[in-house]
Amino acid sequence: MMTKIARILLFLFLAPAVAAQDVNLSNGIGFDGEPYLVINPENPQHLVVAWMSLTLFENVVIRTRVSFDGGETWGLPVKLPHVQDNYFSADPSMAFDGNGNLFISYIDADPDTPNNNGGVYVSKSTDGGISWGDPVEVITKEDDPGRLPIDRPWIAIDRSGGVYDGTIYITSTNTKDAEPGFNPYLTVSGDGGQTFGDWRYLDTTGWLSGTIVSQPMATPAVATDGTFYSIYPSYVFSQNLLPQYILASSLNGGAGFQYSPVLESNNNVSNTLAKRGYLLLTDPTDINHLVFLRLSTLYGDEDVVIHESYDAGATWAGPQRVNDDPENTGVMQDLVWGAFNESGDLAVTWRDRRNGTGTGYQTDFEIWGAVRKKDMPDFSENFSISGQLLPFDDVLNLSGNDFMGTQ
Repeated sequence: MMTKIARILLFLFLAPAVAAQDVNLSNGIGFDGEPYLVINPENPQHLVVAWMSLTLFENVVIRTRVSFDGGETWGLPVKLPHVQDNYFSADPSMAFDGNGNLFISYIDADPDTPNNNGGVYVSKSTDGGISWGDPVEVITKEDDPGRLPIDRPWIAIDRSGGVYDGTIYITSTNTKDAEPGFNPYLTVSGDGGQTFGDWRYLDTTGWLSGTIVSQPMATPAVATDGTFYSIYPSYVFSQNLLPQYILASSLNGGAGFQYSPVLESNNNVSNTLAKRGYLLLTDPTDINHLVFLRLSTLYGDEDVVIHESYDAGATWAGPQRVNDDPENTGVMQDLVWGAFNESGDLAVTWRDRRNGTGTGYQTDFEIWGAVRKKDMPDFSENFSISGQLLPFDDVLNLSGNDFMGTQ
C-alpha cells in the first residue's frame, strides 16, 4: 500500500532444522517496509528480496538484494530509479518465468497529488536480480479517470510450459483517494514483459466487487497447468446479502473468465488497524488444489484461517484455524502470508500476539508460523520465527506494511 514513510522490514526465510539467524538486509536510514521475497524455482540457494527504502534527498525507492548461497551472504542493495524524479515507489512483488528471468512489479507515482501521473511498472532482470532493465508501463492513474487503478499490484507468471507459458499477469486496485466505483484490475503481457495490453476490470456483471469495498484487492496465482486464478472481495446486496469472496479463472491467458463464489461470511475483521491482507496459493503438486489464506473472527478473535478447494475452485472447504493459541481470549493475529514448496508442503506465517501483555492490535508481538505436510490434515504446532517479543510502537498504527514475504 502506498504510504509517505516506509516502515518495517520483515524478512522471513523458513529452513527446516536450521536455527534462526536474523540478517539486517536493508540497513536503512529509517524504517524500511513492505518486503517481498522470491526464490528461484530452479535454484533454491538463489534468493532475492525487494523492499521500500527511505532515502535522503529523494522520495522512497525500491531496493533489491540478491543471495546465491541460501542467504549466507548478500550482494549490495540495488536501487530501481524513479520514472520521474518526484515520484514515490511502493508495493514491490517479484516472480521468475520459466527461462530464469526475474520480473519485479511496483508502483511509481506522485505521492502528493492523487490525480497526477504515475502508475504500475515492471522491470526485468536477466541476471537474477543483480541488475534491472528499464521499467515498462503496465497501468497508470489516468487509464481509468478518477479511479486511480494503481494500488496493491501483484505479479504472477505462467511457468506451465503450455500455450501461455511466460504470460505475465498484473492485478491492481483503486487507491484510497479514488472516486466510486471500485474494481479489481488485470493487465497482461504476452511478450515477456516487453509490452502490456489494455487493462480490464477483473470483476463483471453478476460478480461485481461493488462500491462498499473501496479497495477490492485481487490476489493472483497461476497453476502448473497454466490456469490463471484470482480472488477478490465483493459486497453487492443484489448478488449476496453477505460479504463474499469471488474466484475468477481463465484458461486462455486472461482473454476470458469464469466466475464462482469462494465463501460468504459475517466473520470478517472490522478492526481498521489490523493488516487484513489475504492470499491465494496454487499447489505445485496438484493442479486442482487451491488455498485461500485470510483472517476471520469465527472463533472469537482475529485468527488466521485457510479455505481449500480440491476441484479447481468449484467448491471450497473451511475455514481451518491455523494459529493454535486458546480461542476467544482477545488475542489478535494478522499480517498473514504463506507459500507451498515444490513437494506440496504448506507454510503459513503471521504476526502473533499470544505472548503480548495486552489484547487487540496495540500490544507486543512476534512473527509465528506453522507447516502442514502434503496430504496431512493438520498443521504442525505453531512456532516462533522472530525469536523475540517485539514491543508495539505507534508507527504500526499508520498505513503501509500490509504484507510480508514468505517462501
